[in-house]
Amino acid sequence: MTYRVEQPQLRRSFSYRGVTLRDLAELGGFGGQDLRLYASNGYLALIRARDYLNAPIMVAYEADGHAISVRDKGPLTVVLPPEPARYRTLAYSGAWVWYVNRLTPVQAGAQGGK
Repeated sequence: MTYRVEQPQLRRSFSYRGVTLRDLAELGGFGGQDLRLYASNGYLALIRARDYLNAPIMVAYEADGHAISVRDKGPLTVVLPPEPARYRTLAYSGAWVWYVNRLTPVQAGAQGGK
């Protein structure tokens, strides 16, 4: 998957390449469940299934044809597509997880989030 979007914290646009959360969840055997994404710096975020099933939210490993540097929030980072427009709002800014090192399904009835 590839698309161009502005990285909100860096305020720069990149053409990102990665694997959609939909595909990763299916490969892991937990497609359709909400996901927790963890970063090596201790940050975590919840991404709802209704979002990743309906839009190409990805874990990107490449920006503008190169591996994503730590300076640019890599080597793995969650990237939200430019559309729908709600992904560019403050409500979704926490879903841009940098330094991704793990994702897990949220068990039914469990609370998720930061």
